[in-house]
Amino acid sequence: MTMRSRWADSNASPWTILIRLAVGLVVFFPEGIQKLIFPDILGAGRFAKIGIPAPEIMGPFVGVVELVCGALIIVGLFTRWRHLKVCAPDNDLADIMRTSAN
Repeated sequence: MTMRSRWADSNASPWTILIRLAVGLVVFFPEGIQKLIFPDILGAGRFAKIGIPAPEIMGPFVGVVELVCGALIIVGLFTRWRHLKVCAPDNDLADIMRTSAN
């Protein structure tokens, strides 16, 4: 088996591949790029407005995590582990917003 056929081989259904492409290319990848290209609007500036601590660090960090995880979702590597890490910041953000609102 050649290296190319090993990488191209997949046991995933066509629907799984379509969902991976949609989630990776439509959700995570563009959001990560936008956080890095427009930091005042979508990155550190937005994080500062909603009260996330250390927005100048967290903005680029979240952008890079979204880029990397989006690429890994597209490729299908570590998908079971990665979705927990990608969803965790949303849960933390919701907790931060709930505690700051009280």
